Amino acid sequence: MDASEIRRRFTDFFVHKNHLRVASAPLVAPGDPTLLFTSAGMVPFKPYFLEQAEPPSRRLTSIQKCFRTTDMDEVGDDSHLTFFEMMGNFSFGDYFKADAQAFAWELVTRELGLPPERLVTTVYLDDDEAFDIWRKIGVPESKIFRYGEAEGNYWFAGEDGPCGPCSEIYFDYGSEVDDGRESQPSDETGRYLEIWNLVFMQFLRGRDGTKTPLPAKNIDTGAGLERWAMVLQEKRSLYETDLFTPILAYVAGRCDRHYEAAAAEERRALRVITEHGRAVTFLIADGVLPGNEGRGYVLRRLIRRALYMAHTLGIDEPLLADVAGKVRAHMAPAYPELREQAALVDGVLAQEEERFRRTLETGHRMLEAAIDLKGSIAQQLQRARQGVGRPDHVEAPVDPLIREVRANIDGIASRAGTTDSATIRLLRTTIDAVLHEIGKQSDPQPTSDQLGRASLHVREITGAEAFLLYDTYGFPSELTREVAARANLGFDQDGFEAEMARQQQRGRAAAEFRMQADDALYTSIGGRTEFLGYERTRDADVVRALIVDGRAASQAQSGDLVEVILERTPFYPEGGGQVGDAGRLLAPNGEVEIRDTQARGDLIVHVGGVIRGALAVGESVEAVVDRDRRHDVMRNHTATHLLHAALRQVLGEHVRQAGSLVAPDHLRFDYTQSEPPAAEQLRAVQRLVNARIRDVVPVGVDLMPYDRAIDEGAVAIFGEKYGADVRVVHICDPDPATHDCFSKELCGGTHTPTTGFIGSFQIVSEGGVGAGVRRIEALTGAAAETWQADRLQLLNEAAEMLRSPAMDVPARLRALQEELEGARRRLAAADRSAGVGSAETLLAQAQDVDGVKVVAGRVDVASVDALRRTGDEVRRRLGSGVIVLGAVAKERPTFVAMVSDDLVQAGLHAGRLIKEVAARTGGGGGGRPEMAQAGGKDASRLDEALAATPEIVRAQRAG
Repeated sequence: MDASEIRRRFTDFFVHKNHLRVASAPLVAPGDPTLLFTSAGMVPFKPYFLEQAEPPSRRLTSIQKCFRTTDMDEVGDDSHLTFFEMMGNFSFGDYFKADAQAFAWELVTRELGLPPERLVTTVYLDDDEAFDIWRKIGVPESKIFRYGEAEGNYWFAGEDGPCGPCSEIYFDYGSEVDDGRESQPSDETGRYLEIWNLVFMQFLRGRDGTKTPLPAKNIDTGAGLERWAMVLQEKRSLYETDLFTPILAYVAGRCDRHYEAAAAEERRALRVITEHGRAVTFLIADGVLPGNEGRGYVLRRLIRRALYMAHTLGIDEPLLADVAGKVRAHMAPAYPELREQAALVDGVLAQEEERFRRTLETGHRMLEAAIDLKGSIAQQLQRARQGVGRPDHVEAPVDPLIREVRANIDGIASRAGTTDSATIRLLRTTIDAVLHEIGKQSDPQPTSDQLGRASLHVREITGAEAFLLYDTYGFPSELTREVAARANLGFDQDGFEAEMARQQQRGRAAAEFRMQADDALYTSIGGRTEFLGYERTRDADVVRALIVDGRAASQAQSGDLVEVILERTPFYPEGGGQVGDAGRLLAPNGEVEIRDTQARGDLIVHVGGVIRGALAVGESVEAVVDRDRRHDVMRNHTATHLLHAALRQVLGEHVRQAGSLVAPDHLRFDYTQSEPPAAEQLRAVQRLVNARIRDVVPVGVDLMPYDRAIDEGAVAIFGEKYGADVRVVHICDPDPATHDCFSKELCGGTHTPTTGFIGSFQIVSEGGVGAGVRRIEALTGAAAETWQADRLQLLNEAAEMLRSPAMDVPARLRALQEELEGARRRLAAADRSAGVGSAETLLAQAQDVDGVKVVAGRVDVASVDALRRTGDEVRRRLGSGVIVLGAVAKERPTFVAMVSDDLVQAGLHAGRLIKEVAARTGGGGGGRPEMAQAGGKDASRLDEALAATPEIVRAQRAG
């Protein structure tokens, strides 16, 4: 029985039992910011279980997409997954244990045909009711096991909330699996596979641990589709079912492997790529985008883990977008959103794959630099250890040697082809570890033991080094270990894990500190602030609390920075992308300038400064919002909704909001789109928004249950918090024949009464801000008009300067650009000609310096590129030798030095040579041993500096 048939039979069974079929919610369920992902089938129904909302039916059934991070590192074995499908049936105060158990048994034995003798069940320790029901159904007493919380047979919603016992159904693979032993489901022998979990939600637990019966008892069940497929397709691995085999076969084909014949580690890599490929396809289709924290970090980690496994299999060509295509072909019939979001998924994966390949390249270069450094230090430490204990060993030679290495970090990095700050940081990490072991250079005679401990740091890649690569650049620790092994170095796995643990502890400590600070500051105040700002911009109220310098206070004086909390307020607190209101609080004996308004739990906090007199708790104040500023914010917020709708209409329904900023002076809108929109598409978006503004469409607001709002087509923003009843902002023409509802979104912000209030709309910039995310910045109202007038003035000024009509300015500029490019080409040709001519003159002036041919002289060219080309021509004709050339470019001296390979091997170094030459003109520079470039300050000393070249070469030779 294939997976699609299992889905159909499960759903049909419960529909016939009077359950309403509910489509899967996204993996990021809107309205529940407490969860990173939808991790269980019951998550979309939490408001019903918690009695925060009325369900559409007392009986529901669904097949829910789920994602869990807990098993990410175990993915690759036969059973662990991050993405899975959870089939479930739910009852809200309708049927309970008897029906739930009977439904489950009927479905698995009669509908699906599993032999009853191959099934066993579990119940909670004291749940005699569930035990007796299984007995009446026909399950032998010997096949009903009693387990406690430790075995997972009790479910809690949290410290307080609904809870209840569980009952499970297991498939028994037979005694031959555990060598004839009489094992139980709780034994991890592989004999028993859990295929269904029934949760009996019948109690309400208090914080003190007491349990009271719920007035309405609920049923929540979960049956993993992947496990059912294993049993019904008679497979012992999830990856052998038809949910995975088509994708697995494709990945294996990309690396010329056969899954069954591959080595164990290769099979594991193939499974990781397949599983993570499914997961990332669904995550991106549901609105998750790569980032450095939260959901985005999890997605990026999955992508990079899959790509690392591809690297181990020798797959170097773009892969994951192709895997996503296979996932779509296999699963889009059940989940059409995969097809709808195909362009976004493929674009994001292609960008992330390219970025990760750059990460691999950068990490390899950094590691090569570190390995080079470790080799240098290892030799010096060995010489130092050989000197310990000798009579003539007055001062350990390791100190000046290490200092020399530290001074030449740039050169070591340069030899590895990278001189970025991160590489330097990595190299300094290595050196500091060595210096720490030998007494930080304070001990004139480090012992042999000290030098031995220091040597450990250069015989392995340390945990600190590996963590720096992983934490800063995402370079996999597995790959660091592989590179280290090729260089005959060890890898400090324990040290790496310790660094990871410290980072996690720092994150937990920081979060705990922030939470405690917030609790101490605001939770003690208690209560909530009523928001009045939808109806008015001024209101009289009483000061409930004051916070001055981070502490509760009874009063505030002129000059104090203060946070003011009122019983009710017209000030809108920052949220949903909209900035907080500003304005004034007018007291009998004082005045507070409010510069920002923030939400702290259920409290609204007015942040500002006392600009006159004083303010005290209990005083009456008049809260006055800056009306003009609020109106500007309203214009930009309503325009943001219009922009979102226009983008979806012009670019496609795949466009989703990925962030926004609604300020008084501009709006910023981030949206999902893998490719830059064409200029004409942006113009179409702008025309569409302005057309709706000119239509003066009413902007209305409705309050309704969340599910009804979604069913009616309202757009919800992932990650936003929504209650049982939500506020729907709709921009709908009164005459549906015109264009019906242009925009309908869940939103708590303030808006204009009509679109005409916006005035005008102008896009001022568009660009990419991350993988699959682009950003539009725009203006409305007077700001848009000013921007347009300024650009028109610039156009008119350009037309006057070009002495052409405004409409001809682009053509005139193109003609001037072509003229300029022609002049540049002629100048470059003249430089090349001058360079070739100069090469002959310079070669004729070559000097012999202790057996080395040295060419040094001035070249009359106008650019560094021309100077370098002249040097290349001289080097081509010279063969073995040293070349130092100088020129005056833009009134400053510039130099190029070149050393042939044979002389580099003999110890000459172009970087050190040119550094000394340039110093004579007040400049400096450096570079590689074979070629270097430098600049100076005093052009009058150019010839003097070049004349010193032979002497500098002679000194280098002697050294």
